[in-house]
Amino acid sequence: MNRTNTFIPSQPLTSSKLANTPNGANKINSTKDLNGKPLLRIQPQRSRARNLIINLPIGTRLILGFLVAAIIAAVGSGYIGIQHAQIASQQSNFYKSLLQTNTNLTTGGQYLQVIHSQVGNVIADLDTQQPSQETLAQDKQSLNNLITLYNTLLTNYISQDLLSKHPEQEAILASAGRSYQTQQQIALASSALRTWQSQQASLTAINTNINAGNIAQAKYLQQVQVDPTNADALSAIRALTQFNSYLADSVSLAEQAEAQQEIITTIVSAVIAFILIVLVGLFISGTIIRRLGQLRQVTQAVEQGQLDRRVQVVGRDEIADVSASVNAMLDAMVTLLDETRNQRDALTNAAEHLFTDMRVVSAGDLRINAPVSNDPIGMLANAFNFTVGRFRRFVQRTKTTAEQLDVLSYQQVERAENFTQNVLILKNNLNVAQTTKNSGTHPRAYFDPETQQMLQELLKQSTTFASDMYGGARQVSALGQEIRTGIINFQLDTAENINNAASGNNSLNNVPPYQSISSPGTSGSQPNLPNLPNLPINDYDYNQQPQQKSPYMKPRSSPGGGGRITFTGFDDNR
Repeated sequence: MNRTNTFIPSQPLTSSKLANTPNGANKINSTKDLNGKPLLRIQPQRSRARNLIINLPIGTRLILGFLVAAIIAAVGSGYIGIQHAQIASQQSNFYKSLLQTNTNLTTGGQYLQVIHSQVGNVIADLDTQQPSQETLAQDKQSLNNLITLYNTLLTNYISQDLLSKHPEQEAILASAGRSYQTQQQIALASSALRTWQSQQASLTAINTNINAGNIAQAKYLQQVQVDPTNADALSAIRALTQFNSYLADSVSLAEQAEAQQEIITTIVSAVIAFILIVLVGLFISGTIIRRLGQLRQVTQAVEQGQLDRRVQVVGRDEIADVSASVNAMLDAMVTLLDETRNQRDALTNAAEHLFTDMRVVSAGDLRINAPVSNDPIGMLANAFNFTVGRFRRFVQRTKTTAEQLDVLSYQQVERAENFTQNVLILKNNLNVAQTTKNSGTHPRAYFDPETQQMLQELLKQSTTFASDMYGGARQVSALGQEIRTGIINFQLDTAENINNAASGNNSLNNVPPYQSISSPGTSGSQPNLPNLPNLPINDYDYNQQPQQKSPYMKPRSSPGGGGRITFTGFDDNR
């Protein structure tokens, strides 16, 4: 089963100082929370914006943009409406003035006609045989009143109703292309004034003759001066009245021209308002899109590995907050990467030292004790020290067991040497009689009682020696089993310790669990030792024919032809 290597620091990373960035935008301070864990406090620094609108929130900025656009549209439409209202008011006033002037001129023409008839009435009153002075006085008074009224009317017209006295009316005529009508009106007014002055002079002369009672001269002046001058004055006043109708046509043309001008003005105002609104929109969006694009470029650069890139924080709006947060996040990432790199280097150095200690231990020096810390390598070093300690104790115990085996083997060798010496003594004391080859007698017939007693003692010693050797083999087997059990326990304890260390730290997931190791053929059970027979320790009956030979001794023929007893495993020449 494959396991992936995962590094999880045993202690949380902390940051104390922030590496200098190109913009120096942020500072990171390390503090601790209620649980004692370090926290990164990000303190973004902002640069002052030359554009004060960047300091406004985006919502307020958008509202201002919409308000400016609405104000521009309102100003454009208001300007067009006000201009239209002013022009309409001027045209209305012009029409009123023309109507009033036309009424006055018509009244003036009527005054001239009445003056002409009243002059005839006065002369007719004087031409009677007995004129009534009262009627004559009334007719004279009426004539003087008519002269005064017409004179006042004409004077007011010239002083008040001329186009030259009203610049707005001249502007209306100018918009219609009739500016020349101002001079025409002045000329017609001058003609009316001149003809009236001529008629007024003739009326003064008639009035003088009437007062003098010169009726004939008065009639003559009426025919020669009053009638022609009255006709001229009436013609001049009618010319002015007709001129007013021309002015009305000019005002109508001006109204049409103004309507076209209003259309053009509306279009131009709409275009200007659109351009201004677009400029305002570009200005507002420029404060947002440009910095968002810069933020996007920085994030893409960081994605490509350029961790030194930072966003220029300008203003105090939401984008500035996001930019400052991004810079702080990048600074924290760089700081954490530096600390991670430092911890990696520290772990690498600790691992190298641990591997050096392992190589020393593998060379046979079990006195090594690796330094222990709280990081994963330190925990592994702790497990390593524990394993080496158990192995050291196991070696010490094995050494003690080997020393015990050495003592036991020395005792067995000493007993074997004693047994061999006894056998050699018996060999030297044997005096076997010569027998013939075809004799059927048993060899015991040739032993004397002393020799039989010695053989009986030798058999007892052999049985005791075999029993001791079997017991020694049992002890050696038990010691070997103890050594194997110690090895297996050492392996199991070592594996359990390493697995516990691995389960206690996720960074040691790549350590495979140890398997139980047993010696071939043992499977944790007792070794297969030969079952030695329980040899009886009693006297051997030499008078009985032996049915089987002892497994520890066998007869062997001597090269010289004489039969003798030798023991397997012992050299005769020893």
